[in-house]
Amino acid sequence: MQRFRNFQNQCTMSCNAQYCIPIIILTLFFNACKKGLPNQPNCTGNCVTININGNTSIKTSSAPLPNEPVDVTWIHNGYCIFCTTYKIASGKTDNDGKFNFNVTIDSTFFKDYALHVRVPTDTNYILVPFSGSTNYSDVNFYEFNPDSLQKIKFYFYPKTYLTIRLHRTLTDNFDYFSVQHQFTNEISYSDYLITGPQFAKDTTLKVVTSADMYTKIAWQKTVINGQSIQKNDSLLCTSNGANVFDINY
Repeated sequence: MQRFRNFQNQCTMSCNAQYCIPIIILTLFFNACKKGLPNQPNCTGNCVTININGNTSIKTSSAPLPNEPVDVTWIHNGYCIFCTTYKIASGKTDNDGKFNFNVTIDSTFFKDYALHVRVPTDTNYILVPFSGSTNYSDVNFYEFNPDSLQKIKFYFYPKTYLTIRLHRTLTDNFDYFSVQHQFTNEISYSDYLITGPQFAKDTTLKVVTSADMYTKIAWQKTVINGQSIQKNDSLLCTSNGANVFDINY
């Protein structure tokens, strides 16, 4: 941090635009992170009070997940460098894993912003819905519909690992060979893809999945004439089990 400040001071003194502009942007970002998100502006027109509620739970056991942080924010739609993200509400789930916010918003914000309800990820769980972020999962609302803000559900799947062992036992020709797995219809993992037999070899994959439920495994081979051959199987993975699945191809 001290190096950054020294470089920032040098940049300010030299006024070299090549270096100053990136440093100014980093400084603004750093200061914004320190201060946290600003609250949404006070509503002066098109004001409406909405209720945002839902729950967090462990999917495999249906047990509630208490004390889980929940944030509600306005995030600008589309590409925007200096647009502000506003905090609407924040809190934690109660002992029953429930969250409940009553807030007043300006409904015209939906013209340029989306309302995001999000919870942080946990290294011990796989969080659904999956947003593609390593830091949080969110549910997004792009238009004003109060009913859609009710009964929002975040599911936490206990994380474990699955070892998929690929054995090249055939001598056939093919265009593509792929492997994927899933434990819920909401997430599918593409684990392996090769484009021809010259790349085929014995391979071991270690992939993430959910414990205490069946993981579906699918492998597909596209042969030269365009036909596809797909096979499917499943394995009940556990937290402490070996969780090994063998595929001969």
